[in-house]
Amino acid sequence: MTYMFIQITGGLAVVQSLFKELKSLAEKKDWPYVRWITASDNHRARAVYDKISGTIDFVTYQMQSK
Repeated sequence: MTYMFIQITGGLAVVQSLFKELKSLAEKKDWPYVRWITASDNHRARAVYDKISGTIDFVTYQMQSK
């Protein structure tokens, strides 16, 4: 599992460029898909993600260890 946090201040064009490169890398590596998560209330990011991808029917759970 890989975790990556990116805070982009360069605007929509930077985000679109990042995902374009990620898709190109996935094609070259023969990855069947790229999957990521975001907070349900991250409306700004979700608006971008909704334009470049679809969602899948999975729910994320987190169990605390303590």
